[in-house]
Amino acid sequence: MTTLSDQAQVFAPVIRLDVETLRSAPWGELHGRSCARCGTGLSPETAVDLARHDYKSDDWVNYVSSCRPRLCRRCVPLQLRDTASAVAAVDAEPPVPHHLSALVSRLSVALGALIPVVEAAAERHPAGSLRRAGAEAGLSEARVRLAHPPRLGDRGRRFAHAQRLARSVVCLLDHVARLTTVPKVGAP
Repeated sequence: MTTLSDQAQVFAPVIRLDVETLRSAPWGELHGRSCARCGTGLSPETAVDLARHDYKSDDWVNYVSSCRPRLCRRCVPLQLRDTASAVAAVDAEPPVPHHLSALVSRLSVALGALIPVVEAAAERHPAGSLRRAGAEAGLSEARVRLAHPPRLGDRGRRFAHAQRLARSVVCLLDHVARLTTVPKVGAP
């Protein structure tokens, strides 16, 4: 059975930390000694390396700092959800073209890794349950979005596709959370 912890390293290229988090983070979190989200100490078994993050330490500073933060495996789905939500936001700005292509590629890989996790979690529920039916609907929509990328076109279409992929990532993460929690008595 595949879990989110097993796939944590696959999601790392998609995850971005916001600039304000980086500006206020202690040195240990910026350089991977502790989780950049929850602050717990990390070991090689529990750490997930994120991509290099470049940021300005303050708006008036002319130089750019860089760091290689890490997350604990428990925080990866939470930060992935935050990152995908930021991309899917209505007021999100499209990145420059070469970053946009990389973003679509990384979201596609993350979505491809999430699909088996949701499938495995859904199989543990009875065939007629609402949770399983909702997860199957989210899975089919995610597969359609992966199978039909936009044709080469303008930046707006490609960014709209990236936003659709990000919404599917958020949706599947929500389904994993619903499918792996114990339902209350009387809940569907």
